Amino acid sequence: MCNKLYALVTIAIVLFVTSCSENELSTFSPEELAQVQLSIDVENKLATRVISDGAGANTLVYAIYDEEGKTIVPKTKVENINDLKRGHQITLPLLYGKTYTSVFWAQNSACTSYTISDDMEVTVDYTGLNNDETRDAFFASETFTVNTLDYKKEVTLRRPFAQVNVGSYKYEVEMAEKLGFKVAKSSATIKGVSNKLNLITGKTSGYVDVETDVVETNELVQDVEYESATIPAEDLCVDIDDDGTKEEFSYLSMSYILADGDANGTKEDSEGRTTHEMSFTFSDNSGNDIVFSSGLQAVPIQRNWRTNILGQVLSTEPIKPGISFVVKIDPTYIDDINYNNGFFYIYDQNTTIEEKEFVFSSLEHSAEFGTPKGTDDIELTYKNVSFRGNIGYICFGVYKTGTPNNFLENVSIENLTINSKWGITNNNRCIAFGTYFYGNNQLKNCTLKGTKIDGPKNVDGKYINQANLVLDDYFDCAFVNFAKSTIDGGEYGRIYNYEHAQTTVTGDAHISEIVTTTFKTHGGYLRIEGGTVDKITVNPTFLSGDSYQPIIIIEAGATVKEIDFNGKKATDVVNNSGKDIIYTNVAS
Repeated sequence: MCNKLYALVTIAIVLFVTSCSENELSTFSPEELAQVQLSIDVENKLATRVISDGAGANTLVYAIYDEEGKTIVPKTKVENINDLKRGHQITLPLLYGKTYTSVFWAQNSACTSYTISDDMEVTVDYTGLNNDETRDAFFASETFTVNTLDYKKEVTLRRPFAQVNVGSYKYEVEMAEKLGFKVAKSSATIKGVSNKLNLITGKTSGYVDVETDVVETNELVQDVEYESATIPAEDLCVDIDDDGTKEEFSYLSMSYILADGDANGTKEDSEGRTTHEMSFTFSDNSGNDIVFSSGLQAVPIQRNWRTNILGQVLSTEPIKPGISFVVKIDPTYIDDINYNNGFFYIYDQNTTIEEKEFVFSSLEHSAEFGTPKGTDDIELTYKNVSFRGNIGYICFGVYKTGTPNNFLENVSIENLTINSKWGITNNNRCIAFGTYFYGNNQLKNCTLKGTKIDGPKNVDGKYINQANLVLDDYFDCAFVNFAKSTIDGGEYGRIYNYEHAQTTVTGDAHISEIVTTTFKTHGGYLRIEGGTVDKITVNPTFLSGDSYQPIIIIEAGATVKEIDFNGKKATDVVNNSGKDIIYTNVAS
């Protein structure tokens, strides 16, 4: 069974006046001197041992500072704590009315990877084995004022690390064993990771700013290379479809790496999220290796969260319907908010994906291919790639993040089954799409057709979306607002063209139908320069008024057989093809 884990260290600070000799009180009056009792407790009462349960933290290092930063209690180490979950107490004399900052670090005494300086800065040594649970550690920095004699305060210690996990579908591991490869060990390479942590401020040194690629102090940024070690014995449990139940994967790799953030590592601290290039090597006991690095150019991490890389990771070709892998951040020990709704393939540099097949098996997910926010100049090229199976939808370019330049050549997206649940409302119609295109797109000799629909239905047996709206229609693909796209050759079923989209058809492309809503404002248009379009349909529920007339241009050499205007005027259609076009439902 997969349990939700809480590995939290809580410090309760209780102030009380002790009996003191007359000499001891020669400087302070009784109400000015208080004894501070630190009660350390790990709030995790699990009966069984699992990865990241915090049970290994048996050494505590702490220091206390005043408002001016003067050391009141120097770095102090307490070792051989039997069980922090049962509590450990430290008593210190502090002054009533004064403000202090307490700094704590808790770790496993068996781990020799951390060095703590007298000014409470941790240096991380990344040499050593992968899958090392002894590296799990916790910290906190908390400022408090001693303002009552029975003053109490709780401070929660959280991880300064991100935990990076790799898990495989169990059927894939079983298939690999049948083929003679039984995974026994794994190693990990993670690029551009910080190696210093200021426990007082909570800030790391040497991290890379992914927005600007600026590096603070190069010598503090390291490429982590954890050596091959035995894989975890337990399952990796993650709720990838957000249905409240955690699915079980075969645990193949686990790595702790230092992540930037605030001093308390809270959920709201998203500024510390960074992306890193990663690679993992899986080995059997006979010296055979499988290297997993494709698509891991920009894997996100965040302090006190888990990044789970899940799915089919041992083989390059699909074993059975399922995706290659999904990268998903899990905010472990904070709550269960998920980083995404589906499968994200995020690239932070120009990337070519070729000779690959993506086979999807879940209507509950989307598959989005994009770039980090603010990186619209990145080029993603897909050559001889196919997509098939069951999926909520596919998206080239991630809405509100990166909208790269997409180049698709000989790409096949055929016979997808998509989910009506993800249908959207556009111009008073509830419609669903197999594939979305954002940003700049060039499609050359591609095939997009045969999309089917599945999903929830109402009592009348009609497909509905998650807002319980009846689905009016669905399409093979859509070019969204402000997307600039060229279709050069290939075979297409039904295309939906948004209001402000700029779409050009050329070459020998053949398209069954284009439903268009392009209009004058914002430069939207549909231009047919070549190929054959069997039918163009103006959105039947589109906005009224001359300013919303569809902009359609048919150039010489192109063939458009029919245009259905659905009660709109034909004044903004330019036919330079020299060929007759059947006009239907034209407004007078």
